[in-house]
Order: sequence, then structure tokens, then C-alpha cells
Amino acid sequence: MTFKIVEIDKMENRRVVFFVPSFMGYEKSIDEALKQNFSDVKLFDQRSVQTGFGKALSKKFPRLLRKRNVGYYKSNVDSISFIPTDVVVIQGDMIEHETVQYMRKLWPEVKIRLYMWDNLQNLKGVETKISWFDSVSSFDPGDVETNDLIKFRPLFFSQDYANYAASNARANEVKYDASFIGTIHSDRNRVVSDIFQSLDHDATIFDYRYLQTRWIYFVYKMLKRDFKGSKFSDFKYQTLSAEAIADVVDQSNVVIDINHPKQRGLTIRTFELLAMNKKMITTNAEVKRYDFYNPANIHVIQRDKDIVVPKLFLQSEYVKIDEKIVNKYSITSWLFDILEIKNEI
Repeated sequence: MTFKIVEIDKMENRRVVFFVPSFMGYEKSIDEALKQNFSDVKLFDQRSVQTGFGKALSKKFPRLLRKRNVGYYKSNVDSISFIPTDVVVIQGDMIEHETVQYMRKLWPEVKIRLYMWDNLQNLKGVETKISWFDSVSSFDPGDVETNDLIKFRPLFFSQDYANYAASNARANEVKYDASFIGTIHSDRNRVVSDIFQSLDHDATIFDYRYLQTRWIYFVYKMLKRDFKGSKFSDFKYQTLSAEAIADVVDQSNVVIDINHPKQRGLTIRTFELLAMNKKMITTNAEVKRYDFYNPANIHVIQRDKDIVVPKLFLQSEYVKIDEKIVNKYSITSWLFDILEIKNEI
């Protein structure tokens, strides 16, 4: 399977509304990219609930929030002061058919689009909603292969990361041999521990294992085997800003990336590292099928096997990737592809 970025219409006047989950500051990066490219834009959180408990409830029992979802979206739609040409929904687990119909009645010419940065297996009920949208894209090749209505579009890096790579002001001093910053889910805690333990004992590391709420730690402590010997202080309960993450990445020789075992799509961290010319250790073998893959930069491990990270890989220099390839994964290229605008970047 060859991954292609589909290029369609030429740039035209667009008025764009985004519903995007608030997550690790990526919604701010999208908002900035929208404002740089379009005069009329509006961005909302796609979730009608923002608390940890509410998010957990929406995943397990999404129908309980139906009325809340309808009211939340209607209130936001009614607040928009312009007639949009495009509405983009990221994830789509909290949008109802009634809402889509309301938008189409209010704006008869609007294109309503869905983008998924999680896969359908993790997005309860979204597969039944695909026919509601004018276009559907996903970061996960597995979903694309099983549904002809879904187009493939990988994730992106924000301008912050490109700026770090381009800046001559940074000395690029390495403080950490390896670093990890990410949300703990599935087997990620165990795999991260296994990777760190595989490194030389004198290796310097930065370890930021994030949990969405404090109570999740105690639930995991009771239910997950790899949490048995853990301490509350082993985890962080506040997200880092994009700038703080970029700082750590900039000061790391190698960055660890652990994909969800049910996902084949590449994480957003992969593209951030691409923008910053940084090497990566990853569990996702799918990366070998992308045009920027180079084994000198990306070391693939198996999450259930003994992990070996060659010392040479930790110490060697990054091999730069062609700029045209890198630019395909910028946030602006991603945005134009989602909106089906010919990308001439």
C-alpha cells in the first residue's frame, strides 16, 4: 500500500469551523494555523464534557450524553457570526445526527468533514456516523483499508517544532540520552520501563508519564500488573505545553514513542521529531512504510520481545530528510488536505 496525500481543488475563499478535542495543546496549534490561512475561523472543543469523569463516561456510555451533546453543539453553532463553507469535526464521538442535520439546514452549502486521530476501534459508535459527512479522513491505515469512504491522512507537526529546527539561536545541547513524554494507557507504562532498563546504567533520561487525573493512578494500581511496584510520584498529572515538550525534545538525543497496541497510525510525536531532526525509538513497525523512514533515525522495537537499543544508535548523528518530504507533514499541509484544498506548499 502506497500512502498518497490527495491534492484536489485550488485554494479558494474558505470560512472554517473546527470542533477539536482539547488535548496537549494541539487544539491551539490548529487554531493558529487556521487563523494564518483563513480570515473567518472558529474553533470549539468537540467534547460537551471536559472533566476526567465526564470523558470516561462518554467513552463507556456515550448515549447517556446525547441530550447534552445536542444542546452543546447547538449553542456553539448559534454563536457563529459568519456562514461557514466548511465544518471539520475531529473524532466525532460526541456529535449527534440531529446536530449535523441542524447545520445543513442552517448552512445548505456547507461541507461537513470528519477527521479521526484515533482509530474506529477506540471511537465507540463513530463507524455508524461516517455516512453523515461529506468527507472522512483518518490517521490509521487499518481503518482506510477496511472502509472505502475513509481517506488516509497522517497527523502533523505544529509550527513550533519547525521553528525549533530552523532556529540558529539554539545550541542544541543534549542533556538526555533518551526521553519520554506521553499519556499512560494500555501497556505503555511497562514498555517505557523496559526501554529505559535496556539502556546503559549511566544513560541520562527524561521521564514524563502523564495520567489525566489522580484517581486514575489508584484504579490502575489496583487493576494493572505493571503498576504494582509504582509510586504516585512516578507519574505527572499536568500536561506540558508545546514549548516545554519541544524544549525536552531539543535537548534529547533519542525520543521514545509508544503507539497504542490497537492502532497502526503514527502518533503526532513521530512528526514532531521529523520536524526537529530527532531520532526515535518506536514500537510501531508501520513507520517503515512511510517516505521519511530511515533506520539510522528510527529504531523499531517489538513491545513483547527483549528490547535491545544499540549504543551506536544512541550516539550517532541524525540523517536529514528531504525538505519536501518533511513539509508534507506540516500542520498547514494537513489542514489543506482535510479541507481538500490543493496544497502548493
